[in-house]
Amino acid sequence: MSHPTEENIPKRDEIVSAPSFKDLPDDTSIFSIKDIDELLDREPVGSIDEGNKAGLFSIKDVAIDSHGHIFILPYQQKTIKVFSRKGSFISDIGKEGRGPGEFLYPTAIDTDQKGNLYVLDRTEIDVFKYSENQFTYSRPFEHGLSHIVDLCTFRESIFVSGYTVRRPDSASGEERGGSVLNISNPIHQFNSTNGKPLNTFGKIYQSNSQWPVFSGRLSDTKLACNESTDTIVGVFTNFPFVRGYQPDGKIKWTSVVDDYRYKPIIEEGMKAKASIRYPSSKEPFNEITHFTSTNKKYVFLQIENRIAMPNKKRSKLQEDLKKIHPQINTFLIDGDTGEMTKFSNNIGHIYVWKDNIKVIKTFDGSNNNFLNDGNEPVNIY
Repeated sequence: MSHPTEENIPKRDEIVSAPSFKDLPDDTSIFSIKDIDELLDREPVGSIDEGNKAGLFSIKDVAIDSHGHIFILPYQQKTIKVFSRKGSFISDIGKEGRGPGEFLYPTAIDTDQKGNLYVLDRTEIDVFKYSENQFTYSRPFEHGLSHIVDLCTFRESIFVSGYTVRRPDSASGEERGGSVLNISNPIHQFNSTNGKPLNTFGKIYQSNSQWPVFSGRLSDTKLACNESTDTIVGVFTNFPFVRGYQPDGKIKWTSVVDDYRYKPIIEEGMKAKASIRYPSSKEPFNEITHFTSTNKKYVFLQIENRIAMPNKKRSKLQEDLKKIHPQINTFLIDGDTGEMTKFSNNIGHIYVWKDNIKVIKTFDGSNNNFLNDGNEPVNIY
């Protein structure tokens, strides 16, 4: 069985918007393509070199606070890098370990209006406060999830995506090998003051094998909290199905990206004999890479074109990638209505887009972003 299955693809009568990769970029009432071009042509106010002395090479997540700090979570590192508004390295927050303020597997970061920094780790959410020109560890919140994906803050709440597998109170769960299990919803709401669980909601992608762990992994969701429209926006990491939820978890709208080229996901067998695999693709495919809320009513969704990399020489790979254009597709989503439009073909990786600050890894089509060389700086506008 290849995914996505027909049963999991949103039905046409529930979709409010379905733009295509073939669409031409369109202006909006707030973001003008001309303004974007002028922005990228300007000299940035600061730049973060991914090969700098701070030890930053590949970025996993980025957040900013009201004090002008830029927080960067690098891949393969167990620390948060703090930079100034102009890109100067300030300090590290946390390190690998199991003690207070230490991380096992930091996955996502965000800040709230009070300036608190939240770090989603394997077993807990770690909270850091800023006072007297330094960041201090405040407290942990146990999230109780078996698998974690993303985090965003929304007023007095923290929303975390991931799942937990548990035994239900009744025998209504799914069985494997004689055990009774079920899967949680993919989005979880916590009180940001005391960490108390408040709600769980979100669309579950149903696996064909009836094994809940597979349903959980196929339901992996990127999050964007958009306070301007009171919307929690989620998109499956493997499928371009975007849904907007009210803060209480009720669904507001569903949108999709048309003509998306799926990375192969194969599920075989049933229950105890089930397996899932991700075979290498010999054909180009798409991958959802960045999902970022603005301080207006919009959310950016960025999708890249990928090709199989094994057994290809570097020069040949670069030539192949040049044939796939554009390499980065940016869509703009209205958090209130779900209306989605093609926005840009060349803006680069958007990490932060606010009125007073924008953090973008600019992309020159003559270079190859997909090789993860870490040669291109992150610019601050």
